[in-house]
Amino acid sequence: MLWATLHVPTIFLFLFPPLMLLFIRPEALVRWIEGRQAAHAARGRALLIYDGRCGLCLESVGRLRILDLFGWVDPLDFHAQPDLARLAPALTPERCRSEMILLEPNGRLTGGFEAFARLCRRLPLLWWLAPLVHLPGANWGGTRIYRWVAAHRYLLHRNPSCATNQCAVPGSHGGNGSTSALN
Repeated sequence: MLWATLHVPTIFLFLFPPLMLLFIRPEALVRWIEGRQAAHAARGRALLIYDGRCGLCLESVGRLRILDLFGWVDPLDFHAQPDLARLAPALTPERCRSEMILLEPNGRLTGGFEAFARLCRRLPLLWWLAPLVHLPGANWGGTRIYRWVAAHRYLLHRNPSCATNQCAVPGSHGGNGSTSALN
């Protein structure tokens, strides 16, 4: 009994913030979220450029759209944008195939793990990850893991989204040494 009562403050700290939501009217919360979405639309949204022919990328973007509570990011399949250089001179189909690209309203262009880290700071439902992706060494390790998964995603046949092997770069034979993207 002593052990159980020693952990009451810890449990209370985790339960208290969600319980506070009981005192907020749902209509007020929805209006607040819609107001934030309108503010982001007025200031400009970031573009998340991804490979729309990859099942793994489509699945990842679908999850990010759910986590984007305030509508800060607009996903864009790079295949649907004929002139990538118009968006940013550094954009090429090869780069868009090799990593997800985040183009922020201020013109900042980031890709891969760095783009994910920036999303963690901007999307409220990912804020809990922001301290982790900014730990010393996280960028070094995260970048290498991201690149490895991006280069080998066509081998991830356990993932049902890649069952058709759409992740392989066109013209490659089963992914022998080709590079492709994880978005």
